[in-house]
Amino acid sequence: MITDESLRQALWQTAVNDVPENVDLWPKIKANLSGKRSPARHPKLKLSLAVVIVLVSLILIATVAYACYRVMIDVGLQTVENKGLVVNFNQTSEPTVFAAVPTQLVQASRPSGTRDGITVTLNWAYADENRLALQLAVEGFKLPEGALIRDFICKLYVSNSQGVSIGSIEPADVQIQKDKPGQPIILTYVSNQHIDASRHDHLDLSLDLTIGPCGPRWNFGEVYIPGQETQTPTPPPLIGNYHFNVAVPVYKGLILTPNSTLIADGVSVRLETITISPSFTSLHICFESAGNHKFNLAESYPQVSIQAGEKQPVSLDTYMGITVGDSIACDEMGAPIPIDPKLHPIKVVVQKIYISPPGALLPDEKVNQAMANYIEGPWVFTVDVNP
Repeated sequence: MITDESLRQALWQTAVNDVPENVDLWPKIKANLSGKRSPARHPKLKLSLAVVIVLVSLILIATVAYACYRVMIDVGLQTVENKGLVVNFNQTSEPTVFAAVPTQLVQASRPSGTRDGITVTLNWAYADENRLALQLAVEGFKLPEGALIRDFICKLYVSNSQGVSIGSIEPADVQIQKDKPGQPIILTYVSNQHIDASRHDHLDLSLDLTIGPCGPRWNFGEVYIPGQETQTPTPPPLIGNYHFNVAVPVYKGLILTPNSTLIADGVSVRLETITISPSFTSLHICFESAGNHKFNLAESYPQVSIQAGEKQPVSLDTYMGITVGDSIACDEMGAPIPIDPKLHPIKVVVQKIYISPPGALLPDEKVNQAMANYIEGPWVFTVDVNP
């Protein structure tokens, strides 16, 4: 199988250069595939057509092989993938190698042609006004049995010349394709945040992925690995850094500004904005303790759903940030769903506001909800969208 993008591009360019633009190749290709001959339209194309048939077959094989590594982790990303908005890079990094890869961390079927036996490829990237998403594939690296990815593959550091704050991010999804050569580790990264497409029509991204002793457990004398309780593993060396420089377009969204306030049970809730981008829908909502309800704003959060037209409502369970003042708290939340603004009106429902017990919130949202008191709504906002 052809997996080298540069080779594939070279083959394609050869075919393009060898065939005049005004020549329709399909009748000849179809005839060859069916075992029949068709009248030659141009005597100089006999060799070229045979080459083209082989090249088309090879390109199709390469495309199928490359598609095996593409993973879309939610409905929103699959939607923009289907629309052709995801930028395909298939770009391999030339690493900065610091140390040889220990033999126990090397796959037997590792890719050839790399300096350290590990290949890191940027598969694709996508950005809109609600988030940045991208995917890397690490081939040839053998994760020890029972070990955690984050102990050997560090957080991805993302910067850009436009000044959009991103920083270090952990993968939102990890899949190991054990049936593929090199057993690629597919790492999908998502940074949920607002990117102003009116100011930045693209992002010039600088990406750095480091492989080595990344996890905090290597700071201690003993490391627990299932099945190796009696052993103290030796931390891996700092293997290498893998760098990419790419430009990614930022797709605009529809920003609605209802700035509408409702009061229920003595609590005031204001829906400030709704941002509908091709892969994600978010909103900015504020609530304020009032009347008999005096609660800790920093440890409280609303339960919200959004509905477009007659579609089923969708819960917004991705929390993107919170700001807390003396008497008001504002939440940014969303879901990886594309909403069709033509299906108006848009209805936002705040079912309840959870009031957490004293102390820090637990990591599990369902546990928090089970333990928390709450103020029952609903606060129902109906937003008309101009067709």
